[in-house]
Amino acid sequence: FNIPLLQAMKAGAPAIINDIKINREVSDNSSLFINISRAGALESIISKLRNENFRNKIISAQKKAAQKYLWTKTSKIFLSNI
Repeated sequence: FNIPLLQAMKAGAPAIINDIKINREVSDNSSLFINISRAGALESIISKLRNENFRNKIISAQKKAAQKYLWTKTSKIFLSNI
């Protein structure tokens, strides 16, 4: 289900992830996406992360997106559907 992605987002680590649909959905498009088959993609994103304002913007957006997946909220939804 992408638990490591959510852990990174909640911890404030800028998530750099493969650009696939499920990653975009879980991160609410707040992560840094790369095409793993494109040479230099990772280097380009790491270069962008050196900018403190950019990095803080990504971290803030990811923490906000991770709030959708709180265990208490998820368990209530689950229990209401069984």
